[in-house]
Amino acid sequence: MNGIEKFVSGINRLTGIIAQIFSWMVFALMLLILADVITRYLPFLKPLAMSDEFGGYALVAITMGGLGYAWQQGAHVKVEFFLNILPPKVAWILTNITTVVALAFTLVITYAAWEHIQMAFMFKVRSNTWMRTVVAYPQLSIIIGLILLDLQLVAEVLSRLVLGKDKPSALPVDEAATEVNA
Repeated sequence: MNGIEKFVSGINRLTGIIAQIFSWMVFALMLLILADVITRYLPFLKPLAMSDEFGGYALVAITMGGLGYAWQQGAHVKVEFFLNILPPKVAWILTNITTVVALAFTLVITYAAWEHIQMAFMFKVRSNTWMRTVVAYPQLSIIIGLILLDLQLVAEVLSRLVLGKDKPSALPVDEAATEVNA
C-alpha cells in the first residue's frame, strides 16, 4: 500500500469514526425530545425550554457530521441519467471534473463558514433565547462537517485521478472490424 492509498484509507476511517460520534447525537436528541414530551404532559412539571434550541443545534451537527460519510458511501442525491448514456471513459472524465468542482465549491463554503464563526467569536454573539447560548460553539459542528467533507473529496480526487478508481478499462476491440481489414 503506497502513501496515497494510506492517506485515502485514513481519511475514510476518520470520516467513519466521526460519523459514528455524530450518529450518537441522534440518540441524545431522541432522549431530549422524549424528556420534553414527558415534561410537557405531566401536570406537575414544566416543559424543557432548552429542548428546542439544543434540538436545533443537534440537528445541524448531525447533518453536518454526516456529510463526509454520505459522500464516502455514495449516499448523496445524484442524477446519473446523462452519465449512464455516455461512454464509460467520458462518464469517468465528467465525474472527475464534477468531483474537483465539488471540492473547490466546498472549500469556498468552508472558508466562508470559518469567517462567519470567527465573527461570532469576535462579537460574542449569543442566541436570542433565554439561555443566551454563545452560538459560535454549536456552529463549530458546521466547520467540523465541512472539513470532513473537504477531506473526503480530496480522498475521492486522489483515488480517482492518481489511483485510477473506477477508471474504465480499454474498450474491447471489435473483432468484426479487424476481420474486414485483414
